[in-house]
Amino acid sequence: MKAAFLFLAFWCLAFPCPGRAGEGLPDPLDPLDLPDLLDPLAAIGADGSITLADGSAFYTFSKGGGFLSGPLRGDGRRLEGHWKAREGGRIVVHALCLRVEEGASREDGFRRIVFRIGPGRKRSFRDRMVPAITEFDAYLEIEELVRIPALPAPATP
Repeated sequence: MKAAFLFLAFWCLAFPCPGRAGEGLPDPLDPLDLPDLLDPLAAIGADGSITLADGSAFYTFSKGGGFLSGPLRGDGRRLEGHWKAREGGRIVVHALCLRVEEGASREDGFRRIVFRIGPGRKRSFRDRMVPAITEFDAYLEIEELVRIPALPAPATP
């Protein structure tokens, strides 16, 4: 076992793999590294909204600060609320959470979600369940998803 580990360590040092830190690969969250991509806030301003998907849910950010999220298929969590851009490329959402089960929905409290969305490209959306014509194809990270006691007053983005 020890010999296998030493061999693997030697191999990684002798033959670096693409993607190791410092090897010049672009940072998917830095628009300066990928100049042909659109900033998500600029895309919202230009098109009125952007919709992203992660394979199980969609997330729509609208120009007036509206936010909508739901499952791509069947049952899941639906979020309705508002968003505001924060420093560091973060978008903070405050939303009512609805649990959708067998076509019926019930309230499940309020949530605060912090997103980081990298620069992206617009393309035709591949799923008929989503209320959007185009998808903003970008790196999406949910940094925080917590229950909150109530929704704060909406603020403009």
